[in-house]
Amino acid sequence: MTLNHPSHLLSVRLAINLLLVSGTLVCAASSVAGTSINPISIQSDADFTAVGAGSGCACVTGTDASGTAIISSWQINANGVPGVSIVSTNHSITRAFQLDHITVHTAGNADGIFLQNIASPASITFANIDTPPSSLPTFGNRGINIVSSAGVSVFGGSVKSVGDWGLRISQSSGVSVNGIQVSHSGVANPNSKSSATLPYNTSNPWLGGLIGAAPGGFLIIDSQHVTIFNVNADAAGYAGIELVRSTNCLIDSSATQYPDYYGIVLQSSDSNTISNSTFGASDYNGLVLRNSSYNKILNNRIGATGAIGNEFVAQVVGYFTSSMYIGWGSHDNQVHGNAGKTSAPALVIDDGFGPTLALPPSAGGMLQTKNPLNDQSTGGNPGSYAGFSGLGVFPAPYASAAGTQTQAEVCGNSFSGAAGYNTLGIDPNQVCL
Repeated sequence: MTLNHPSHLLSVRLAINLLLVSGTLVCAASSVAGTSINPISIQSDADFTAVGAGSGCACVTGTDASGTAIISSWQINANGVPGVSIVSTNHSITRAFQLDHITVHTAGNADGIFLQNIASPASITFANIDTPPSSLPTFGNRGINIVSSAGVSVFGGSVKSVGDWGLRISQSSGVSVNGIQVSHSGVANPNSKSSATLPYNTSNPWLGGLIGAAPGGFLIIDSQHVTIFNVNADAAGYAGIELVRSTNCLIDSSATQYPDYYGIVLQSSDSNTISNSTFGASDYNGLVLRNSSYNKILNNRIGATGAIGNEFVAQVVGYFTSSMYIGWGSHDNQVHGNAGKTSAPALVIDDGFGPTLALPPSAGGMLQTKNPLNDQSTGGNPGSYAGFSGLGVFPAPYASAAGTQTQAEVCGNSFSGAAGYNTLGIDPNQVCL
């Protein structure tokens, strides 16, 4: 038989791609789908070498007409190092690249894909990443970790079984994420009861979450102009999505399902838009704003199962438990067109006198004094978070109440159950004038 027989064309998976680049005919071998390769490490343009090369990554499977290096269809098993690490030092990487259909499994605490200081066009498409932690608790085995980079795009694919964040974007701008699924992340996150017994430091998820240190699905920290579209965080630990000190970001058409504490959290993050999404949580809050202002919260479905008997008995239910919570210095947020339902108040606008939660007297009347964010004697609003200053979270003293919110800013919603808790006279369901 000849090599161009149809049966051979189906069975031979190594193809030769003939590409015309700047008038020069370039020949590049494309990898077999699922072919194994050692962990990829690229630190300069010279490291983008083709399959079979004696130096560099020997991982480039093709080059498109624009000169973009295509690294495609590899299966990588890594132990203690990232599956793919691309780090530019002093602009050592200027070449555009695409990671396409890369499958990564890590053993040991390391990232699946790690990008740092990337300014050239770069994309990650349809990655499949599995990074189970080797020890508990653990940090450092993120699915995709993008640091100090600009213009990176992530499209499609999945991340699962991670102990740290599924996707972490830090000190970056213009990153776009579309259509990725994060599942079962934050497995090292203790449950509510054990969290309350941890020391008063960042190892405690209640407190570590305020600075992005408690793991979950998607984290955007110290970043700007990040777009998250059509993503899903399923069973992600502390929070499905969290923004910390990030501005002018857009989260749209996305969903969180059953994170332990919160669906989505904005901490010290201003001028972001959260729209057309569904945020659920197994307990506590669908959406939380802390020290976050001038955000637009538009046309979302926001809910939480609400604390159940076990949390009440453990005395860890937060005074701010609700579908949505606006507090801790947050002000001038636009909250329109949202719907939510929970067994607690649907919307809490913190006025400094939040409800004191306790079991009904018939069930023991236990005050919720073991949640570190509650007043430790009453289980209610602590009035000040001066204690967090030692963690570098807030200056001391820091009032726990929300800043100014007006009826015009919070209106046109359809929250069910208790419409809201505040002494400001704001009805979140009132028609916007």
